[in-house]
Amino acid sequence: MRMKAASLLCFLCFASTVASADPEQRIKEILSKLPSSAKNSILISSVNNNGVQKLYEKNPDSVLRPASNMKLLTLALALEKLGPSYKHTTQLKAAGIIAKNALQGDLHIIGKGDPNLSRRFQNPKDRSQDIPILSQWSRALVRRGIRRIDGDIVADDRFFDQDRYHKDWERGDRPYWYASEVSALMLNDGCVDIEISPAKGGGLVRLFPPTKYLNLKNQLKATASAKAHVFSVQRSGTSRDLLVRGKFWTKANTKKTEITVPDPALFFATAMKESLERAGIKVSGAARRVRGNENARGEELAIQSTPLPLTLAICGKRSLNHYAEALLKTVAKEKTGQGSYEAGTKQTRSFLKSKGINCSKLVLRDGSGLSRKNQISARAVHDLLVAMHKSKNASIYKSSLTVGGVDGTLRRRFKKLPRGCRVEAKTGTLRDTSALSGYLTKTDNAGNETVYVFSIIMNNFSPSLARRAQDNIVMSLCK
Repeated sequence: MRMKAASLLCFLCFASTVASADPEQRIKEILSKLPSSAKNSILISSVNNNGVQKLYEKNPDSVLRPASNMKLLTLALALEKLGPSYKHTTQLKAAGIIAKNALQGDLHIIGKGDPNLSRRFQNPKDRSQDIPILSQWSRALVRRGIRRIDGDIVADDRFFDQDRYHKDWERGDRPYWYASEVSALMLNDGCVDIEISPAKGGGLVRLFPPTKYLNLKNQLKATASAKAHVFSVQRSGTSRDLLVRGKFWTKANTKKTEITVPDPALFFATAMKESLERAGIKVSGAARRVRGNENARGEELAIQSTPLPLTLAICGKRSLNHYAEALLKTVAKEKTGQGSYEAGTKQTRSFLKSKGINCSKLVLRDGSGLSRKNQISARAVHDLLVAMHKSKNASIYKSSLTVGGVDGTLRRRFKKLPRGCRVEAKTGTLRDTSALSGYLTKTDNAGNETVYVFSIIMNNFSPSLARRAQDNIVMSLCK
C-alpha cells in the first residue's frame, strides 16, 4: 500500500519536476515511476505531409493484450471493407398471404447483424415500455390491417453462424452486459433491462421489454434499514431463470440494471410476439427459431436500416463488445459467406497486411478485445492509425473514436487539455490490462495543426495506475 501511495505522489508532482524537459525525456520520467512488473509497448509519432517522424518508442514490437484497443482494428476493417454507405438491415416478412385481416402463415424476422435495435434510440418523451422497433413494427401491422397471425413468429439469424459466445471468453461473464451473446438478430443489446423499486413486503421488479422469456423469481424482502439494503440479480450460463433476491430498503430509489439473455434471436421473436399481442394482434403459434431451409417469400411488412457510420461511432465511443463482434462477423459474411469469428479474424489479418503491417507476431481471436488471448503490438496499432489518417475515410474513422473530456469512455479524462489540443482515441481495459491509442491534434494560434499518433499498451499492473501514466504521456505532447 505504501508503494502505491508513493507512486501516486510521484505522478502528482511529476508535471512540476520535468516541465522543461523534451517530450522523450518527459515520457521516460513517467514510465520510470511504474512498477517493475509492468510490460509496455509504446510508439508515438508526428504525422505531416512530409511523412511520419518518430518521437518515442519502447518495445514497439512486443505483443501484449490490447483489451478494447482491438476495436481500432475492427472499426477500420468494417469501414474500409464494407464502405461508409453500407447499411445493416432487419426485415419483417410474411410467409403466407394476407387476407381477411389475417396473415395466413408465419411472420419472419430476418436479421443481418444490426446491433442497434435497442432502447438506446428511444425518444425520451416516449413512455412506451417496448423497445422502439417492436412497437413500431406492431403498429405497422395494425395499419396494414392485420389483426391475427395464423402461424409462428420466426427468428432468422442465419446471417451469422451459431457460435454466439466466443470460446475464449470467461464463462462467469455470461450474465453481464459486456459479454452478451452475438447473434445476427439482437434486441436491446442482447439484454433485458431491469428496474427494482420498493414494494410492500419486498421489491417490485419490472422487465423491459415486458417479457416472460426469462423466468423471474422475485425473492426480495423489505427492510427498514439502509445498512441491510443488499440484493443481487442472477442468471447462470444458458439458463432462462432470473433470480432477484436479498433485502431492499423501503425508502430506496428505483435501481436500474440489466442482464443478458441466452439465444438473443429467440428472445427477439418472443418479445415481438408479446408486443404484437399487446397491440391487439392475436398470434396462434409460438415464437421459434427458423428451421432448415425455410424462407419467407411473402410481403415485406417492415424494414429497419442503420447506416454503418452510426454503428461505428457507438461501437468506438461506448466500447460495446457485441457491436465489434457484429461488425467483424458482418465483414466475414459479406466477403466470404461465413459469418464467424474465425473468418472475421482472417479478414482482419488480411486487411492489416494490405496496409503494410507485419502480422507475424499478432494473435487475433475476436473483434472486441474481450478474449485475453489477443496479442498485438503498439507498432501494429500505430501503423494502422497512420494508414487510417491518410485514408479517404479518415474523418468517419476519427468520428468513431471517443473525444477526450467530451464523450464516451474518455469523457472523464483529459478535461484539462491545453487550448488547441484535442484527443480522439480508443481506450482498453481488462484485468491487469490498460491501453490507449489514437490521435492528438495540436492547433497553434495561427491555425496550423500538428497531428500525433500514439499507441500505449500496458499489461501486468493496475489499470488505474496505467491510465494515469497514459494521460500524462499524452498531456506531455501538448507542452
